[in-house]
Amino acid sequence: MRDLRPPFVSSTIATHLDGFGVEKVKSFRDIAGNPPLRLNGFEHLRTEIARLSVANPNSILFYRGQNKDYLRDRVSTIMPSIYRNGAELIDDRNLKLRWRDLKIKSRLLCEEVEKRKIENYSIIKSRKLIQWSILQHYEAAMTPLTDVTQSIRVAASFATLNNDSDSAVIYVFALPYYHNRISRNSEEVLTNIRLLSLCPSEAKRPYYQEGFLIGEEDIEFGGKVLESYDLRRRMIAKFEIPNTPEMWGADETPLTYERLYPEGDVFTDICRTIKDQAAEELRLSDVPYTEEEIFEAMIWWRKIENLLTEKVGHDGRTPLSEILKALDNPRLSRRIGLAHRSIMALMHPRLAAPAHSQAYLLDMRGTYQQLKQNLNR
Repeated sequence: MRDLRPPFVSSTIATHLDGFGVEKVKSFRDIAGNPPLRLNGFEHLRTEIARLSVANPNSILFYRGQNKDYLRDRVSTIMPSIYRNGAELIDDRNLKLRWRDLKIKSRLLCEEVEKRKIENYSIIKSRKLIQWSILQHYEAAMTPLTDVTQSIRVAASFATLNNDSDSAVIYVFALPYYHNRISRNSEEVLTNIRLLSLCPSEAKRPYYQEGFLIGEEDIEFGGKVLESYDLRRRMIAKFEIPNTPEMWGADETPLTYERLYPEGDVFTDICRTIKDQAAEELRLSDVPYTEEEIFEAMIWWRKIENLLTEKVGHDGRTPLSEILKALDNPRLSRRIGLAHRSIMALMHPRLAAPAHSQAYLLDMRGTYQQLKQNLNR
């Protein structure tokens, strides 16, 4: 996508950036490369959004909320999940694995929606971007698309959900107006996918989250990671909001986990099924580990252990199998158990690793996030 040149900011943000030596905002780096503007609550956020809307009459504003501000080279980065490892760009080897994973899960999604006779399943089967959008939105696969919303309440709720720190971050992007369910803008080299208009009625999550997906006009299947995929190129504001009950004031409340991830969503079950089936096909255990993968897997496993110790409670001698029974979630318990066996086989080569152990090691962070969500319900 093309840079927004120049980014039109409000007078409040211009004054804020002037304190960091930015006399005039010339590119997204002036915004993304400096600390966010600290706000005192939701009403303050609403006021600043209104000022930005007035300053950008030829664009439509979208928002993204995160627990923290991820920086690459000291500049905020909002790369699609398939291209990043944390805030850093992923290496070519793992990028190819992720594209392979996405291809398999896209096929499995098409098979599953047809088998279940999902409403308008033929549309899902015919459009790759729709398949990717569903997989991305239901956290079933890493894709070259980025989630955003038109609701500041949704963005702020995501930013503070499962957030242990005392603050969160809201990004604001100025994008071209969209006219169709899938809007391609050749001038800005950008595609906007309105998930609400594309998903069948059985998919509840996009309607609660008011979800959109943003990507390039034409997306490469693997190969070189392009800097132009980073949505920070369209950033016009970066806010820090307090992560406290007082943040919402008397008239607003955050959307709960149950509202953002509603029960009875058939696509949640479909995507879980797809992830299980894909793990059987990938056979990632045939691919050697890198040192970075091993280090990251160990870090996330330690976080899983800490969560289990803190939330479930044990004296250090309780077998993991007994601890996992307390979760009352057989699917998650099995996933954690297999992740543990994979870690143990990594530390003790004489131990037999479970089938497709690398699939569990590469997704150790996802296991941690699922455990955290389960414990916080």
